[in-house]
Amino acid sequence: RSHCNLAPLPVAQVKKSDAASFETLPTLEIIVAPAFVQSRFQKLKERKFLSVHFYPFQKPNILVTDPEQTIEIFIKAFPEMRFGAIIGERVERMVYPPALYKAISQILRRKNISYFEIINDAADTQGIDYILKAGFVPSAYFPSLKRSGEARRDYVVFGKCYEKFIMESTLTNPHLNYLSEYEKCEKSANCS
Repeated sequence: RSHCNLAPLPVAQVKKSDAASFETLPTLEIIVAPAFVQSRFQKLKERKFLSVHFYPFQKPNILVTDPEQTIEIFIKAFPEMRFGAIIGERVERMVYPPALYKAISQILRRKNISYFEIINDAADTQGIDYILKAGFVPSAYFPSLKRSGEARRDYVVFGKCYEKFIMESTLTNPHLNYLSEYEKCEKSANCS
């Protein structure tokens, strides 16, 4: 910012909210029917009913929804890579987002997805706070990724991993201890 003579950015404010002020998360189910999921996604996208998380080249193949379809989370999963990412969502209920994201990641984990991603607008401090509370960690930052009028918006990718994808020899002991503590926390379901 100093090299471009730009003014300092204001400090972002995150609204305080707790799980008690939201509705109880309904039972969620997974639908693995790629043609149906893509058709449903396209219809909602055309009507602008989706909050799309900017994955322009991917089509969903999994839908996580409740029986009344008041929550629809569209996911692109690559089972051979054990990878999945939210590419769009429609949520009509006031559910606690960290609980929703935790539930989705657990559903995908049972489907053998060991790494799960969410991409979010970098200026959405409330959304970022919820994603972090769900146990996701920042894994990438894309400046100027998406056009918004005459400007461009930055995006942050968050990941949640249930498997070590690292070469242990490249980590020092403090890093391995941190990873071990994170895994314990995740297993206890008290990690936020």
